[in-house]
Amino acid sequence: MFTWFKRKQHNGYLAIQAGTGLLSHAELSWQNGRPNLASCVSRQEDGDSAKSWGVFGGSPVPVGVVLSAGEYQLLPIDAPPVPPDEMKMAVRWKIKDQIEYPVDDATVDVIRLESGAEASGKLLAVVAHNRVLKKYMELAERAHVNLVAIDIPELAQRNIAALLETPDRVLALLSFTPQGGLLTVTRNGELCFHRRLECNPVELMQQDAERRTVVFDRLALELQRSLDHIERQHSGWRLDKIMLAPPPVVPGMADYLRQQLYLPLELADLTALFPSQLPDDADTLAACWFALGGALRREDKAL
Repeated sequence: MFTWFKRKQHNGYLAIQAGTGLLSHAELSWQNGRPNLASCVSRQEDGDSAKSWGVFGGSPVPVGVVLSAGEYQLLPIDAPPVPPDEMKMAVRWKIKDQIEYPVDDATVDVIRLESGAEASGKLLAVVAHNRVLKKYMELAERAHVNLVAIDIPELAQRNIAALLETPDRVLALLSFTPQGGLLTVTRNGELCFHRRLECNPVELMQQDAERRTVVFDRLALELQRSLDHIERQHSGWRLDKIMLAPPPVVPGMADYLRQQLYLPLELADLTALFPSQLPDDADTLAACWFALGGALRREDKAL
């Protein structure tokens, strides 16, 4: 996503998920085309953020930050009919009336959606206020962190989905983290669809069984509507199943969704992807979920 610095050749990558009261990170390298996870840790963020980030400082390993949900916007748009080198400028002009601050105060990037022949030319404009990005750039400088990119959760989850996909098949991946629920649909490593779901597993754990059932009902309905929308928009695509990851921290959620959805729901086997250093604790894994996906980041493709 937002990249300002040319990444020097390095086999490792570290991603930080911040802004949720927790400081979560994952570091990995690639060996023979497979990710080798070196660490995956979450802890309470120190009041002095630069001090917290200091543990990542002084290392040549490139670092990326995954923004929290409230720190950016995703705006679906039709691709402007301009050459690739003019795309971002054209998108800035197109979305200027859709944001609540002057477009000159925004940093804009673009994701081209994998949409097939039936709905080509669809883009997602990724918009963040300059002060949000400046905050992380200054924090990295104070902590001597080799910051090279700033990412978003939707692309972090896409990176994990790419490891779970079957070539040329469509994968729906559903996650629940302290930020809520996120459904992504991907094909051949590219994002096709995304939807935020209002379901905080930490808060839901504190509810009684009756309240949980109400939330489960609403969640199942939102998922079903999303799946129906995808099949209407892309009649040539076939969704065989939904994968759920990281492991749900709310008892009964997976079983309830299995009963309500017409597609099979499977728990993703993350230990097959990351045989070592994966947290055993479901809460820690959920907190590190987007950091884990961010650490899988490869160089962005050109539009």
